[in-house]
Amino acid sequence: MRGSHRVPSHRKRQRRLSKSLVLAVVVLSAAAAGVLVSIRPSPAASARLQASIMVSGSPYRTAAKPLDGLDGLHGSALSSTAYVFVPAASPVTRVVFELDPGTSRARTTTDSASPYDLAGTNSDGTAKPLDVRTLGAGSHKLLVRLQDATGKTVGRETASFSVVLAPAPTATKTPTPSPTGTATSSPSPTSTSPSNEVVVHAAPGGVAAALTKVRDLNRQGKAVRLALEPTTYRETITLLPDGSASTAPIIIDGQGAVISGADVFSSWTAVGDGTYRAAWPYNLGNAPDPWTGLSYDRVLLNREAMFVGGRPYHVVDSAAKLVAGTFLVDESKDTITARPRPGDSLGGAEVTVRRKTLQVNGRVNVTIRNLTLQRGAGGVQESMAGAADSTNLTVENVTVRQAAAGGFGVGPGRGLTMRNVRFLDNGIAGFGSYKERGILIENAELAGNNWRGAQVGFTDWAVGVKFMMTSDVTIKGWNAHHNHSDGLWFDTDNRNVTVDGLVSAGNRGRGLWLEKNPGPIVIDGARICNNGHSGISYGRSDRVTVRNSQVFTNAGWQHLHTGDATPATMADGTVVRGNWFSLQNTVTVGDDWAQKDSMDKGWLLWHATADTGFWSSASFSGNTWYHTVRNNPFRITPTWSDWYTYPTFASKVSEASGRWANPGTLSCPAPRPAKTLDYALGG
Repeated sequence: MRGSHRVPSHRKRQRRLSKSLVLAVVVLSAAAAGVLVSIRPSPAASARLQASIMVSGSPYRTAAKPLDGLDGLHGSALSSTAYVFVPAASPVTRVVFELDPGTSRARTTTDSASPYDLAGTNSDGTAKPLDVRTLGAGSHKLLVRLQDATGKTVGRETASFSVVLAPAPTATKTPTPSPTGTATSSPSPTSTSPSNEVVVHAAPGGVAAALTKVRDLNRQGKAVRLALEPTTYRETITLLPDGSASTAPIIIDGQGAVISGADVFSSWTAVGDGTYRAAWPYNLGNAPDPWTGLSYDRVLLNREAMFVGGRPYHVVDSAAKLVAGTFLVDESKDTITARPRPGDSLGGAEVTVRRKTLQVNGRVNVTIRNLTLQRGAGGVQESMAGAADSTNLTVENVTVRQAAAGGFGVGPGRGLTMRNVRFLDNGIAGFGSYKERGILIENAELAGNNWRGAQVGFTDWAVGVKFMMTSDVTIKGWNAHHNHSDGLWFDTDNRNVTVDGLVSAGNRGRGLWLEKNPGPIVIDGARICNNGHSGISYGRSDRVTVRNSQVFTNAGWQHLHTGDATPATMADGTVVRGNWFSLQNTVTVGDDWAQKDSMDKGWLLWHATADTGFWSSASFSGNTWYHTVRNNPFRITPTWSDWYTYPTFASKVSEASGRWANPGTLSCPAPRPAKTLDYALGG
């Protein structure tokens, strides 16, 4: 299955490998006790990819100059900090730095994110400094090995340099600054707002002009913050690839602003049949059909959504379907027609007319914070906001709501951080990630999504939330509730995933869906309850660990292991079998609640195939099991009529320290989903 988050791809400028790959040494000047450093490239060079050395004066790695173009640094006095990095593109995926190899002072560091930094990388993407005083005075050598994804060395280079410890300057009395004095200190950059940033203000209607100023300042290597006002902006924020861009940080600070993709429609004329009509001067067209061979309602390709009194109206594709709470766009006649719900006035209706509220493509070190993104246009597989081909993107205190289709989509990219984010009431998908490497999410809420899809029976693939082909994912706090979809879904080739503090409750689909993943995936401290499908579905995923959790009173199976017994092969050749499952210290309780799309009535665990590899590699210990009605809620063979009691199940899985016991009252934060006629209204 494909992710539900794909965005139009504006590929970032890539620094391509040539016969000469650049290794840069950047040195930051300071007024403290200093070090004199001179560096010269080694004459030895690899027959493969080579590195030449450069020098810059910025922690953002800007304005670097070839070292061999400097005449021994002209005796320049430099500070005690140096920033060493390798800006490399494919096929390089890792760089190994060896300082003073073969000596007692030898040290080795490795970096796996471009640009590759000797001393590591800060959370805002700037290089961490190397204190060259720790190396000692005298001659030193740096060996750099460039490696591809298989660990093969595809290039190497050495550089020799000297450290000369300079005497500390004579202490002098610090003069008292005059009231008109200008500060000259250069504070270290931070992941929030650097104190040396330049602030660009944008009032409503002025975003495009402000973004031009942001672009120019960034090209000069300056940290810049775009400051908005706490009001509604009906325009789009875009940062697209720029061949002259620096890696200096850009902050988009909403300060409470709302970026809306909708316009207000106030001039409606009664048609006479209970509907109302207005002029439609736009031509959004339909989204391309991503699944021509699959069966689903193509009305989801329409890009429009309408909101009356803050509540969504459903788009339809013919006048015959105009029931209360729906509307029809006819671009051939330049009209929009709506039939209001009882009591609704269309005077302040908002209709999605812009496909993007915010987009960041091909950028480095961008922070988006303190704003709401809402009501962007789009059809299935389209998102109104997101990022592609970007590195070190931070999203903080951002709400993404009421998109016509998808809310926020990322990928491919690397180094995504999201804190205090909310994906609310989006028409199809709230959040999606595709081929993103290195994700940290802290405190996310996903609620009310896929009201548009559910209205036409589209509740299976590409809805709600999806992570696809992602790696190195850490989630600390994910609260999914009242979605017309699954609460959390990792679909195909996700690796190195840790989820702490998952709450998935009252969703119409599965609480947690793990489908065809190499893993490892660790779910710790989860509460998964009252979902309309299974609690956790394990669809042929390897190395899954669920521990210290509660999985209870979900409509279908609490733990459902499904999938073809034939191993699945990932794009890189990794084979996934659905083995090495571990369930530790977890409470599982079922009852006889039957619900639409339920596998059956709250059974506890089913493995749907006779897979000896699964049972021989699985690990169960310290778990509590209970069913309020049945004493045989386990199915451990493909035969439907084979039901087992806990003692038989425990013997099959060799569970250590497990028990069959009523754990007492378990509290679920959301009720079971109710059947409804209008999913846009919830309930």
